[in-house]
Amino acid sequence: MGKIIEEQYENAVTAAFQAGKGGNPVCGDMFITVETDRYFLTALADGLGSGKSARRSSELAMNVIEKHFDAPMEELFANVNQALAHERGVVLTVIRIDYERNQITCGNIGNVECLLMIDQKDVMRIIPTTGFLSGRSYKARVHHFSFKQNVGFLLHSDGVSKQTHRYELQASRLSPTAVVERLKEEMAIDKDDVTIVSGYVH
Repeated sequence: MGKIIEEQYENAVTAAFQAGKGGNPVCGDMFITVETDRYFLTALADGLGSGKSARRSSELAMNVIEKHFDAPMEELFANVNQALAHERGVVLTVIRIDYERNQITCGNIGNVECLLMIDQKDVMRIIPTTGFLSGRSYKARVHHFSFKQNVGFLLHSDGVSKQTHRYELQASRLSPTAVVERLKEEMAIDKDDVTIVSGYVH
């Protein structure tokens, strides 16, 4: 089983955990976190199924996002969808935080769970559209929010129980590692791949 990976950025701190289904060394999920002078971006793709074919799809998705992370969100999803033609496909959530405009843009399709806590207030669950990206017609949902001071977030794939984890994000406001540790207790890696990514942007 993997360990929690902590990352410190200029304006953010993140923690992540990943494990393959049933102890498989190949996890079908992939995630990235990127920070520039203007943006912080995190994305989590859950490849359909598990193992190497799922990993290939999620890896292709992350390669596109890493290359075009500052593109409009709708364009970013279109590029990922195009790259996944004839592949297994992914469900995907992307969060991009614009430091200059104090804006959050979140795009999602499928069942990657996404929670946001803006300015240490109430936690909101971002509702995705159903479906997945595999080169076919799709409709992702894009959300826009403003923030003044800080943003907490939590993403996880469906290897974690489906209950909403608002409490964990609120109770561990400034510690992404504490959030991930709490969710690790609810993993079901015998049933699916697991990825948990939490962060705090200030």
